[in-house]
Amino acid sequence: MKKPVKRVLSIRGEFAPDRVTQEQLREAADLQATAWLAEKQAREYVQQLEARLLQGADIEPGEMTFDRELQMARRRREDREVGS
Repeated sequence: MKKPVKRVLSIRGEFAPDRVTQEQLREAADLQATAWLAEKQAREYVQQLEARLLQGADIEPGEMTFDRELQMARRRREDREVGS
């Protein structure tokens, strides 16, 4: 048996179909474009860092490192004793 279409009850007691507004679509498009741009910029920046490392650049000592396998900058893992 096919499920009935979900409907929203209006104030007048009539059934009205759910509607996605143009504003909601614009907001979704803006968020997607922002996320895409941020991902693109991060990918390009990491590629530049990786190229420099492959050419022999060293990494300044500190809490951050570059994971070549994952191709990402990250905090160094602290060596922890077993059971602590």
